[in-house]
Amino acid sequence: MYSGRWIILLALWFTSVVSSEGVCKRHEVSAALGSSVVLPCNFLSNDSSWVEWTQAKEDGQNVDLVRLSSKGRILYLNPRSGRVKTFPIQASERNYSIVIDELQNSDIGSYYCKQSDECFEVKLSKDGCFKTQEIRSPLGSSVVLPCKFSSNDSSWIKWTQAKEDGQNVDLVRLSSKGRIVYLNPRSGRVKTFPLQASERKYSIVIDELQNSDLGSYYCEDSDECFEVQVKLPVDKDADVSPLRYVFIGLSALLFLSAVVYFIKWFCNNNTQDSTAHPSVEM
Repeated sequence: MYSGRWIILLALWFTSVVSSEGVCKRHEVSAALGSSVVLPCNFLSNDSSWVEWTQAKEDGQNVDLVRLSSKGRILYLNPRSGRVKTFPIQASERNYSIVIDELQNSDIGSYYCKQSDECFEVKLSKDGCFKTQEIRSPLGSSVVLPCKFSSNDSSWIKWTQAKEDGQNVDLVRLSSKGRIVYLNPRSGRVKTFPLQASERKYSIVIDELQNSDLGSYYCEDSDECFEVQVKLPVDKDADVSPLRYVFIGLSALLFLSAVVYFIKWFCNNNTQDSTAHPSVEM
């Protein structure tokens, strides 16, 4: 009899767990490192209890960020140096969305917005880089790929080239202490400035630029990302050559028209002169 009761209780517990997990609505959001991202959470019910935002970490240690109430009250549990922000005025409309500013790698992951009878899961992923710069340089030249971070992160910096086939190529790793690990130096054409690393400058140089060097490069640390697009210079002569030919053609046409007009004018004047002064025979 007792075993049957335990089976029933276990079944009820399992059903409640499954149903509570099934209540969670899922949403995916992607943003670039360094940017601001909104994590949406809008409940249907008018529950007046507190709503809690939690980040699920890979190690299983969840991190509680903030608690909100429908009356606009806020209790920050882990504001991440003020980067986590809320919309207390919208709480009365059952909108409990939050904002994470200056997105970092540590912010990437799954977030849960929960109240007593509803759950909202937001999966946050990294999407490209927040800072982008375009560099144009001819083949055979040396090109500098700039990278300067504002944070004082002491972790390693990695330069990567994104290839069109999706197979990224890691070029070099740098540390703020000037240490260098070349992963693909391209026969010595990739060079670094280790003395500038202490100033958070991690620019690199690619000598004797080749077609295979063209494309997008990413300079990343744990908190920031910098994208540099290397392209060939724009051929201005090629762009204006059709207009040049049109201009030359029109000029030649106008010149010929002027010559024809002058010849006709000259002939007409000669005819009029001969008519007005006929020759006298002796």
